[in-house]
Amino acid sequence: MNRKQKQTVVENLQKAFSSAAIAIIAQNSGLNAKQTNTLRNKVRAIQGTTLVAKNTLAKLGAKGSQYDSLSHLLKGPTMLLYTDSDPVSLAKAVVDFAKDNQGLQLQGGAMGEKVLDLQTLNALAALPSLEQLRGKLVGVIQAPATKVTGVISAPARNIIGVLKAYSEK
Repeated sequence: MNRKQKQTVVENLQKAFSSAAIAIIAQNSGLNAKQTNTLRNKVRAIQGTTLVAKNTLAKLGAKGSQYDSLSHLLKGPTMLLYTDSDPVSLAKAVVDFAKDNQGLQLQGGAMGEKVLDLQTLNALAALPSLEQLRGKLVGVIQAPATKVTGVISAPARNIIGVLKAYSEK
């Protein structure tokens, strides 16, 4: 890479780090091309990005951003995974992939200036996704309405039951 290409990579990394909701650092030395493509497709499906960059360029891209604290994790063959939409979905996808593929070694991550160690990253991955939370919220909102409907219709059912029993008598 010449100097201009390196500068372009650093600028792209700076843009990525400035808008990312979460960034995860992993070492991918044990992944083959098929596994890497599978991971990239999973991350892309949740509007995330997978990037392999030289560590020195990644450090320059993170410098001055909220993800500057990740610089100490940039050692060896490094893969950066980030998204600007749903942090839980990215963490879930990456942690699940790492459990099935020993070639991906998670190093840590960050949500803004909050550094995430492996234990915190696993806890984040265990949280329900945004869609699951929305489904639970809809269920909680609908529950009182169905209870009110049941209470309102109960006297009518009781009257009908009484009239039916009386008519059968």
